[in-house]
Amino acid sequence: MRTVKSRRKVAIITDADRLQPQAANAFLKTLEEPPKDSLLLLLSSLPEALPETILSRCIAIPIATNGERENKDEEEKLVQLLQQMSGQQSWTIQFAYGLAQEFQRLLRAVREEVKSETDEAMKRETTRYKDATDGVWLEEREEHYKALSESLYLQRRAGLIETLFAWWTDVLRANRGVAQRDLSYAREETATLATRFNTGEILKRIRSLEELRDHLGRNIHEALAIEVAFLTIFTC
Repeated sequence: MRTVKSRRKVAIITDADRLQPQAANAFLKTLEEPPKDSLLLLLSSLPEALPETILSRCIAIPIATNGERENKDEEEKLVQLLQQMSGQQSWTIQFAYGLAQEFQRLLRAVREEVKSETDEAMKRETTRYKDATDGVWLEEREEHYKALSESLYLQRRAGLIETLFAWWTDVLRANRGVAQRDLSYAREETATLATRFNTGEILKRIRSLEELRDHLGRNIHEALAIEVAFLTIFTC
């Protein structure tokens, strides 16, 4: 539809990563040939979950708060865990497996927290509208909250993976004599690891993280993907 007053119009799609395949495919034509004088904004905290067909037709604009990294509680806990393990002299298979188990405990805690929050929201909505609408609408809202719960979990899981990337990127920077750090409060520990591994060994671990992110994005069994990756990243 044409705008009433202005020459231009803006359409904003929030949580674009929740587009179902059928909806994403139907939207492709609009992305390829948007209406004249229109701006389409797809917002997502989990862009890696968007189909490649959507991503290839968009310009990615990362948004951050004054260039600073926002830390959630679980991400801070992960950094603390990494700081503790950095002083471990022997990185055995048992050590890597134990670290993978700790990482999965963090994920379980995140999932439980997200489910608790969405369950509470659904409970409030049911209490408010149970006498004002039919049961079908409430069933649809239940499906909505299930999808929301999974989306929020995947978003926070992605945040933990990015924390691992930030950690090993800081190790690489220290190894190459670059002063910049994403995790400035872990500067001492990442610098210690930078003297322990050469550039090739650090890059190998970063590539393993990339593979882990790719596997999780393709819905490969979460626990198995994490254990395999950690056996590469945290053994030497």
